[in-house]
Amino acid sequence: MKKCLLWGTGYMLGQYYKTILYYEKMGKVEICGITSDELYYKKIMGIDFIPKKDIDISSFDYLIIMAEADMLRAINKEAAAMGIDDSIIVPIKVMALPGFDFDKYQAIRKNVPTIICPNCWGGMIYNRLGLEFKSPFINMFESHDDFLKILKNIELYMKSELQLVEMKYVEEAGFSYPVVKCVDVTLHCNHYHSFEEVNKCWERRKKRMDLSNSIVMLYDGDPDRINQFKNLEYKQKICFVPYASSDMDLMSLDYTRMVPEMSFWKIVNEGAHGYLYDLFELLLNNKMCLLTEFE
Repeated sequence: MKKCLLWGTGYMLGQYYKTILYYEKMGKVEICGITSDELYYKKIMGIDFIPKKDIDISSFDYLIIMAEADMLRAINKEAAAMGIDDSIIVPIKVMALPGFDFDKYQAIRKNVPTIICPNCWGGMIYNRLGLEFKSPFINMFESHDDFLKILKNIELYMKSELQLVEMKYVEEAGFSYPVVKCVDVTLHCNHYHSFEEVNKCWERRKKRMDLSNSIVMLYDGDPDRINQFKNLEYKQKICFVPYASSDMDLMSLDYTRMVPEMSFWKIVNEGAHGYLYDLFELLLNNKMCLLTEFE
C-alpha cells in the first residue's frame, strides 16, 4: 500500500474524489493528508489538511496532484523547492486511466520514450501522462510521404535547420500558423503562432531525443506506404489501419464504419486518451493491449 499526500483543494478534488476512494477500497493507497495554498481548512471530506509549511516529506510515498495539466509545471517546481522528488509526483488524471500502476508509472517517468509520429498523437500521450516532451514532433503534422522521408534518414533531418515557408491562415480557427521546411520536407506547425516559437521548441526537444528508446507511429491505409513503414529499422513501430487486418504488424481501427463522420486521424488520436488500449503497457513493455472491442 502506498502512502499518498494529495495536493489541491479545487474542483478537481471533487471531480476525482471517487478515483481516490476506489484506490483506497482496493487497498492500493492510504491517504495521509491533503494540502494547498489555503490556510483555513482542518479536514476536507474526512482527510486531514496539512499546510505546506508542515509537510513531512518522509511521511508519504507519492504526491498526487489534484489539478489540471496546465498547473503541473508550476506545482512540480514548487514541490522541487520543498525537496519532493519529481519521480514520486502523479497527476490524478493519470491514476484514472485503465492499467495504472504506481510502479509502472514511475518506471516510465524514469525512462520516457521518444515518440515520433506525423500528427498530434505523441504530444497527446505525453500530455495525458504528464510526461516531458522527448520529441520535436509535437503540435505539428506533415504528409505521410514526408514523414517516411524523415524516418528513413532521421539523423540528417535532426541536424538540419528549419526555414519558414509561410504563415498559413486558417479561416475556421481565425489564426495563422507557421509552415516550415526541413531539408526537403514540409512541417505544418498548426499549434504554434510564430516561427520563433516553433524553432525554439524544435531545437530544445531535439536534444532530448533517444532513438534507442523510441516509438514510431504511422496511421495509413495505403499498401505501399505501409510496406515502407514496416521495413524501417526501428525497434518499436505501430501502424494503425482503417480496416480489419490479420497482419500482426498492423493495428486495426476498423470501427471507422461505426463513426463514419469522424476522420481517421481523429479516431487515431482518440487512442491517445488511454481508453482504447493500455498506454502503460505501450510505453513500458512495447505491448499494444486493447481495452475496447468493436463488432
